[in-house]
Amino acid sequence: MTEQVEMPDEDGARLSDGFRHEQMFVLNAQASERFQMLTGDTGLYLTDVGFYPDAAGHYRARPSGCPSAILLYVRKGRGTVKLPGKTVQLSENEAFVIPPGTPHLYFADRQEPWSLFWVHAGGAALAGVDTGVRRKLAGPRAAQRMEMYFEMIFQTLQEGLTDGNFRYLDRLLQTVFAEVSFREEGRGMSGGNRVVNRIIILFGRSLSRSLTLADLSEETGLSTSRISALFRKYTGSAPLVFFTRMKMERACFLLRTSTLNVSEVALELGYTDPYYFSRVFSRTVGQSPRAYRSSTV
Repeated sequence: MTEQVEMPDEDGARLSDGFRHEQMFVLNAQASERFQMLTGDTGLYLTDVGFYPDAAGHYRARPSGCPSAILLYVRKGRGTVKLPGKTVQLSENEAFVIPPGTPHLYFADRQEPWSLFWVHAGGAALAGVDTGVRRKLAGPRAAQRMEMYFEMIFQTLQEGLTDGNFRYLDRLLQTVFAEVSFREEGRGMSGGNRVVNRIIILFGRSLSRSLTLADLSEETGLSTSRISALFRKYTGSAPLVFFTRMKMERACFLLRTSTLNVSEVALELGYTDPYYFSRVFSRTVGQSPRAYRSSTV
């Protein structure tokens, strides 16, 4: 990166971490390799994740970039991200994904330093994520959702680096990146992306029942082929495959946090046949529901 930026701080202090009440988790090499292997060719894995509240003096510069993508989400305050030939100002409830391998630097505003959630992530699912674009997370509950997702990530990492937890974290990461990819300001969203966003909202409200492409067509007024094409363009996935993954993400959560048995979890997600649910879960998650629950204990 040829452009140099001076940190706007009176005493010149530049801090990469060490903030009061910060949360941070860095996977060791062995755990990171295992996590990456388990995500296969469809998921996401993380190497580092954290939260820096009121991060006065925060500054990071990586002239050679980072092997992973870096998602920055500003809960409050302001800050600046600089890439080659590009400067982006971030403020409350805005997010930005720095592409892998891109030289960059970022720092907190002097007057209103940001409270920053961040995660370093890699994996095949990044192919469906728009990087290098500032996103405004819209909706009255967007901030609460993001805080909840990151808290669930921290809690899961603290509970243990098991295969089941890694698979669960994969789904959480995909949810976080989906929030950043689809919950943008209406005036900056293409018509096709609005359709995909509308369908994803419908999916989130319909986890307890079944949906077909015909249902999506009736909801949007578009043909099933058009819906499938748009969904693949903006998510890299077929719509009903995406819906199934959302259901299995919810199943993982229920298996980890509730006392419901497998049949009850299946019914919660609209599956009247628990054996069919178990087959779908195993195919999607890579473990049976019972094995997953055991691996997270």
